[in-house]
Amino acid sequence: MIWPSTRGDCLRAVGHFLDTVGATHVHLEEGDTRLLVRYTHNGDTSETQFTAEELQALVEAARTQRGKRANPASPGLEQRLRAIGQDMERKRARNIRIDESDRAFLIRYFLAGEGIVRSTYLFPTVTSLMGRGERQRREADAE
Repeated sequence: MIWPSTRGDCLRAVGHFLDTVGATHVHLEEGDTRLLVRYTHNGDTSETQFTAEELQALVEAARTQRGKRANPASPGLEQRLRAIGQDMERKRARNIRIDESDRAFLIRYFLAGEGIVRSTYLFPTVTSLMGRGERQRREADAE
């Protein structure tokens, strides 16, 4: 899929959407032309797909909501998926699949020269990635 922005921005916007609907047990899968999003809400499974154009609209809408979360001290899917997306961007990962469990994100992706990689990102690992992103943003702002 051709992402309309960085993976971090796109996954942050999808995370914002998922936080808004109260999603749990999230599954994201990058296809050739769409991002499949499956999640549980109130015991029911829901599924939606976003094209690149729809993701762009979601990114723009989410940008208008930044800083308006009720409890920014408690990270939601918006912050967690952003950190994972930034890490996938750094690795130049493709064909990303993310499955949320009770304590971790199970991630499968393709790396050129290596093939399919499977990783488990425990929640403390994701929190560490979030801190790295915040430090990088502060350093960039200071320059």
